[in-house]
Amino acid sequence: MKINNLLFLFFYLLVANACTSSAEEEAIIPKKNISDYRLTLIQNGVSRTIYGMINESTSTIILKPSSNDWIENMDSAIAIFTSKGRVLVGNVEQMSGKTPNDFKQPIIYTVIDDDDNTTHDYTVTLASPQTSDLPIIIIDTKGGAGIYDKVNYVESTFRLVDTANPDNNVEPLEKTGIRGRGNSTWNYPKKPYRLKFDKKTSLFGLGAAKSWVLLANYQDPTFITNTVALELGSRIGFAFTNHTNHVELFLNKKYQGSYVLTEQVQVNEHRVNISEKEGFLVEFDDN
Repeated sequence: MKINNLLFLFFYLLVANACTSSAEEEAIIPKKNISDYRLTLIQNGVSRTIYGMINESTSTIILKPSSNDWIENMDSAIAIFTSKGRVLVGNVEQMSGKTPNDFKQPIIYTVIDDDDNTTHDYTVTLASPQTSDLPIIIIDTKGGAGIYDKVNYVESTFRLVDTANPDNNVEPLEKTGIRGRGNSTWNYPKKPYRLKFDKKTSLFGLGAAKSWVLLANYQDPTFITNTVALELGSRIGFAFTNHTNHVELFLNKKYQGSYVLTEQVQVNEHRVNISEKEGFLVEFDDN
């Protein structure tokens, strides 16, 4: 009799524990307020649908385009989504397939549950070089012409967008010349470039000049070796050392990678400030 009672108690506890575990598991399963999320992007004139990866545990939706090419409708893309209730971005109610948004920065979607009037926030992030915290340089050559050598400038349009510091923005500058530069670095797949504006231009608050340089840093996986070296030179007190600004570069709508924009070393009141008639600027080439 005692054995039967013990067996009954054992099975009772086993079943009760299983029920409790199931209840706990159900309690921690997050409610799916958004079950589907898609975004239509335009790249190279072609519309592409990107499906969002919804993570309920972190309340995030990540969109990763298959290409890093320039997204033409980044600031007015329209999402298609399925939700359990009304959806707001700020105070603006979102209509699936109709409401445009600017995706250069993460967006907070607030879902209001129609059943119990609770809210749930999702952070929607579009993973693209255009959403980087770095400034973006956009260069489009005339007619999409290629840049094949270090001698001939190719006519192009230059634009600088700095979302973090809009004071650095530069509206499109036409008649900008771009050519290759460097010695051995010109032979690498990721090319360095020299820019020449038709008039003296200030970039990132630096002294105005016509000539500027884009360093590719192809052999530097850290992308900061040149920056550190030049900063050391400045702190030591050299008469002139370049300033560096890390940027993302798009050339003819194609993403080229992270570059460093810096001054061209030349005689200039904001650069090597010596007399053009009495001073000498000497370049050593050990290649």
